[in-house]
Amino acid sequence: MATPIEDAQVQQFPLEIALKPAQKQEFDSSLTVHENTIETLTSLLEKDYPSPAMCDFFNQYCRDSARSRIVIEMFTPAIERILKHNTDFVKYMRMRMLVQEYLLALDSQNADSDVVENFIKRMHGSTTFCPFLLVLSNLISVCLSGIDELFQYRKNVHFQDKTNCTVYEEKTDSQLVCYAKILQRISTFYDWRLHLALVLQSVPFPYLALGHASFMKILKNVVKSFAADTRCEVHRTMLAIRENQKGWLDIFCLGGIFCDDDDDGEMLSLTLSTLISCCCRRKRFLLNINKLISSLLLHASRENQSCIDTLCAMIELNAVENPTHVLEIILTLQSTPSGLEKYANVCEKQRALERIRQNGGPRELALSSRFTDSHLEILLSEGSFGYLECLNLAFTKVTSACAEHLIKLPGLKNLNFWSTRFGDAGLDLLSEHLHRLEVLNLCETSITNKCLTYLANMKTLRKLNLTSTNTSLSAIIALKKKLPALEECDIRYVNP
Repeated sequence: MATPIEDAQVQQFPLEIALKPAQKQEFDSSLTVHENTIETLTSLLEKDYPSPAMCDFFNQYCRDSARSRIVIEMFTPAIERILKHNTDFVKYMRMRMLVQEYLLALDSQNADSDVVENFIKRMHGSTTFCPFLLVLSNLISVCLSGIDELFQYRKNVHFQDKTNCTVYEEKTDSQLVCYAKILQRISTFYDWRLHLALVLQSVPFPYLALGHASFMKILKNVVKSFAADTRCEVHRTMLAIRENQKGWLDIFCLGGIFCDDDDDGEMLSLTLSTLISCCCRRKRFLLNINKLISSLLLHASRENQSCIDTLCAMIELNAVENPTHVLEIILTLQSTPSGLEKYANVCEKQRALERIRQNGGPRELALSSRFTDSHLEILLSEGSFGYLECLNLAFTKVTSACAEHLIKLPGLKNLNFWSTRFGDAGLDLLSEHLHRLEVLNLCETSITNKCLTYLANMKTLRKLNLTSTNTSLSAIIALKKKLPALEECDIRYVNP
């Protein structure tokens, strides 16, 4: 027969035979026997995964001879194969344990202090995007499970001898730092950072890990990479995934578990700078950080630009919960040249806003198809629109950016975006400010299911048009249950 044998059990048969001599002696063989067995096994593993028994044997060798060059020379191909192609570490737990022991053994090598980082770099590859999709999720799984196991075991182990306890803690501390360094190296890759940020947004570490100085010092660099990333979906992971949970902003910046006062507000400044300038210049976010007022005032008095911008945004959007803090903010802003300039700009915007909201002007307004966001800004700045209730922007060239101007018209009841480039980001802002909106036409816009969360906050809506949008029928049905005042919802041509 010319057809090769592909049966998995047949392929495993030579491996089991080669492993039996070492198994019979229960790992008490000489180092030479172990190394000869490993050389035989690894040469047979070119097209197959190690069995559970082989994983146990390899694990033991990694623990007993972590600094042996055999680890790098013989184990690396098998480990790379596992990381690139394994799809279920829950089912193949011993393979996950083997990867953990291998990485810890690499970290113990004397030859090169960066051997683990070099391995992670090689697994990613030299291209901008890693060609092996499973490598990232497998590495993260190995690190998170390893960290959790270390602290679970720490809680259960007890030493009567203080010396043994110290030795054990030093060993586990080095292992913990190894996992943290792997996460840090992962965060340096552009294509891996988003997935890592989303996984870590829920802060999936044991509580004791958040109080471990060495671990958190390295993890802080990981979180910094999230805060500095220009992609909205990345730096938003600094915020808690739910309102009743703590996020990285709370942990590192709001007097949390590991708030480092020695950085002189560096982490706070970096986070606020990215969030405020991009996606979180929102009243909801600003109200949430009112508990940070004292820190903001302190750093703003030292001319920290991010804190100055944040305080100005809080004044501009009326997002200061305690009225007595308003005067403190104004006095702090006026105490520095940059703060005084920013506050003067806020005052000018508020005067312009008052002119727009003065009584008078039309009740209904329809703009031509040539109108853009900048045209709308100019129009609103040149007259009073205090009576404006209905605004038709259908077929114009406006985008989500026009929301910055529309929130100046809180009296709006009817708003038409038919066939414009208006999207989710703009609707997020409108939902916070237009509390009298009754009729909203989003037909043929780029909104998605994400925007339905914002629509659920618009309790006064009576009529809603979502025809030809990227929303799904099931999500719209769920939305209708949250809007008791909704009488009519046009949902033709939506996704099933």
